[in-house]
Amino acid sequence: MRLLKYYFKHQHFLVLIRDATNRSETPQADSKHLDAAINWLIKAQEKSGSKGMSLAYSMKLGWLPAYPETTGYIINTFLDYYKFTNDKSYLNKAIELGDWEVEIQLPNGSVRVQDPLNTDADVFDTGMVLLGLTQLYSETNSQDYYTAACKAGDWLLSIQDADGKWSRYSYKMIPHTYHSKVSWALLELYAITKNEKYKIAAEKNLEWIFSVRQPNGWYDYMAFIVEEFPYTHTVAYTLQGFWGMYKLMDTNNPLRDILFKEILIFSDRIIDKYDLESENTNMFILPGTITNDWSAGDKYVCLTGNVQFSIVWYQLYLQTDDEKYYIAATNLLEVVKKTQKMNAKIKPYTNAIAGSYPIWGKYHANEYPNWAAKFFADALMHKINIDTLKDLN
Repeated sequence: MRLLKYYFKHQHFLVLIRDATNRSETPQADSKHLDAAINWLIKAQEKSGSKGMSLAYSMKLGWLPAYPETTGYIINTFLDYYKFTNDKSYLNKAIELGDWEVEIQLPNGSVRVQDPLNTDADVFDTGMVLLGLTQLYSETNSQDYYTAACKAGDWLLSIQDADGKWSRYSYKMIPHTYHSKVSWALLELYAITKNEKYKIAAEKNLEWIFSVRQPNGWYDYMAFIVEEFPYTHTVAYTLQGFWGMYKLMDTNNPLRDILFKEILIFSDRIIDKYDLESENTNMFILPGTITNDWSAGDKYVCLTGNVQFSIVWYQLYLQTDDEKYYIAATNLLEVVKKTQKMNAKIKPYTNAIAGSYPIWGKYHANEYPNWAAKFFADALMHKINIDTLKDLN
């Protein structure tokens, strides 16, 4: 009865009914969706009980505690939004998040798993905070962020396996190919320190990732758990890591050309398999999970995965001038725009992005995770910038 009252107080039933009847919101201008997502992220910090970012708003549990991992890369989003708007308050917001990360960093340089009071460390979480710290140092030149970033990088190197993978302090104690994003973070650290050890470690991990590539272009270990199909979220993480590393590699590095070819193959497999460059108003154009032959593993949508692919494909469009990447990215982004409830009475989920569509889908069921809004905002900034360039031409 108490849970039922909570549902009705916050009108969760409106979202449940919408998704149950396969309805959606009316998309608005990209700038409105972007501002709404940023405003929700600000609210998520206010509701966290600390300077960090609340992990999610849960329909069952309400606002969840601050989450170190994703707070780390939300720093990047606020820094990008600061440059996008030239509003210094967003730089200050990024600094606030960065200061919190430095404050709770474990003595060995690693990042706490999920709970800011937890003393367990995690490879991926440390890499995601490292992404935020390195950009924050580049923006502010603060020695505190530089020191914290180096401590995080040194810890990652200290627990890396001899063949380049990370299995210790990794989720479920198994290696993951989406640790490509950790290697991207190490290359960002190399960029500000010029210390070769970080570049060597990143490239060693990439070589291990290439070793588990299948003939059809699929990469093993993209899922959280070996026995499960990976969410598009972690599949896209792998691709995002590839793209981040590619952008930072020297042009004379032979790995760079290999990586770019892999990014194209990886992207084209998904775009062609799901016909993402065709006009399509179907909400379910991309499934929530993908099998190792690139087929659909589920019927719901992992909204985070959609916008993560959009982020890479907008940048790939700028690199190649191939319109199919812009179209595919926009098709996936439009799906997510249709789930953002903006013109509703102000409720905790107003302006947020859910884990899944329908909201009870397997990926963060009945929750609005902070990183869904973060990646949505990132994708929108890319699209708005591209559309501005197109208008100028």
